[in-house]
Amino acid sequence: MTPTTELFDLIKRLTKSEKRYFTVNSKAQEGSKLYLTLFQEMDKIETYDEAKLKDRLKSLGFKPTNLAVTKVHLTKLILKALRSFYEGNSPEHTILSMLLEAEILKKKGLYRQAIKHLEKAKDTARHYEMHYHIFEILNRLIFTHIGLFVKGTAEKLEALFEEMESLKNLAYKEAEVKTLACKAWLIQIQSN
Repeated sequence: MTPTTELFDLIKRLTKSEKRYFTVNSKAQEGSKLYLTLFQEMDKIETYDEAKLKDRLKSLGFKPTNLAVTKVHLTKLILKALRSFYEGNSPEHTILSMLLEAEILKKKGLYRQAIKHLEKAKDTARHYEMHYHIFEILNRLIFTHIGLFVKGTAEKLEALFEEMESLKNLAYKEAEVKTLACKAWLIQIQSN
């Protein structure tokens, strides 16, 4: 089986700031840091050669049998760090982060807090006219209210259903515009 260069390519495309952010956060973690050693060694090399990398790692006390697992783990950690690094840099990142936080709160049974997060996400999506996201947020709000189900929930659900119904056309039009923009881009690329 030929080794892939996906992790190497990811590391090489990181900016200095992203690398520093990942390294600092990794050093703050407790436990084994084999993944950090792998990261640093892959960052040092110019072209990927797995045999040479294994030899280098072996000289540092790294067991080659751990390499595949460590590569998967490192990839996940880098992507997690990048999500954190870019969180708040765009409305979409902010919304997706709030959706994840709301889901975590809901799983913990903290429905009211989850609803607050979802409402904030909805306000952000509405501000930036991100109708597709609003539709998803409304869907999550419905199921979170169902999980909480207190006095007045039925009325809230009815209001959310009405909001979803009125939003359907806007979300459809937004998806249609995005599709047309992609098709226009494809036509332009094909004509060049």
